[in-house]
Amino acid sequence: MMPERVRRRFTRMLANLVAHENKHGRHAILAGREIEKAGCRNARRIIRKYNAADATLDRRTRHDRRDGVTLD
Repeated sequence: MMPERVRRRFTRMLANLVAHENKHGRHAILAGREIEKAGCRNARRIIRKYNAADATLDRRTRHDRRDGVTLD
């Protein structure tokens, strides 16, 4: 059985990880909508734009370590 302290830390880390990954998912949804709205024109440019947004998010949050995705 996992010690309560460890379980709480893991649960908190997992919730923070899910929240972080949901931000990436939101970028994917926005990219898809933008591509659809553009009639699939400029899809590569749109995908690059949202890939850059993902990279910026990860850099800004230090891959979400800043917001609690760590067991330290």
